[in-house]
Amino acid sequence: MNFSDQSQAILDHIAEQAGIEPFQFDDTGRAFFNANDMTFLFYGLEDEKVLVTAIYMGQPDLDDADFLYTVLCGNHLWELTGGGSLSIDSDTGHICLHHRLDLPLEDPAEIEAFFGNLLGAADYWKEILSKADGATGSNLTAAEAQHFIRV
Repeated sequence: MNFSDQSQAILDHIAEQAGIEPFQFDDTGRAFFNANDMTFLFYGLEDEKVLVTAIYMGQPDLDDADFLYTVLCGNHLWELTGGGSLSIDSDTGHICLHHRLDLPLEDPAEIEAFFGNLLGAADYWKEILSKADGATGSNLTAAEAQHFIRV
């Protein structure tokens, strides 16, 4: 299976497991959907054979030093990130969990373990974010989402 076919098979599997409408990569290699007040983005890098996943969980109050300290501690050695990288997008102020998945996979269903870990971490951080003062969720439009993953 080539990169494009496998990447799309992974998106199809995620849509099926999440119970959402199938979605596809656009002509820039990006795809996204919104669920549970979070935005899930995927970016296929065919030359590198990598699928980048990003989960945008909302906008924290960037003056909340306690929250930002918690983010830094949780990101240390991937302790509370499901193996991903937790950051704040400098352009938007959204807290984001990124991970890269090297392809090919033996079976697109292998995405379950990968995505399960990432979802668990995202749910954890979404809960932390919901308790932070002045935080908002993330439900991006297609126009907003197309600029969020920059590689």
